[in-house]
Amino acid sequence: MLQSFGQAQDDLPAQAATPLTDRYLANHAQMRPANRPPFDPDTLWYLKHGRCPIMTELVDVVDEATLNAMPIEAVAILDRINGKLKRYREWSQELNDEQQQQHNERQFVIDKLVSESIPEALHHYEQLQRFSPHRTKNHTAQGKMSAGDMLTDLFLEIDYELDELLDELHNTVMSRLASTHRYVKSRTQS
Repeated sequence: MLQSFGQAQDDLPAQAATPLTDRYLANHAQMRPANRPPFDPDTLWYLKHGRCPIMTELVDVVDEATLNAMPIEAVAILDRINGKLKRYREWSQELNDEQQQQHNERQFVIDKLVSESIPEALHHYEQLQRFSPHRTKNHTAQGKMSAGDMLTDLFLEIDYELDELLDELHNTVMSRLASTHRYVKSRTQS
């Protein structure tokens, strides 16, 4: 059946590229977000769900085998956490370089969640998958949540905390900009 499908594909007339699609394809190659690694084979994990950029901020916490054991929703949220974590660390470092900024409680909590809670949760989930895979998917606990649901929910909480932390950094820098603006306005008015 697969062979006949492939032959049917070959029998279709080739569509000529239009100037619009040519332009789209040419521009698409340059539209890679700056905060993501280039998508060459050395920077991708090959998962059962598809290819995924290596999570550079979580590379010490997760690997291909761990991600393959997780529900796709949890993988997607973890990928989002990785991107936000990268932005937070770069922005926080830049602010620290500009001025000695003390770690606040939320930053401390995020660091602990990433370095301790995510690995601990993944370890427990892997144990469930290894020793009781048939029960892991269907068995529920804590408000009728499966192990995958709990893992996804845990990642959503961390994702939310990162949003809050990035919002704090945004407000800090916006406040500094407003202060500079007020200073310039007060000095330039005659």
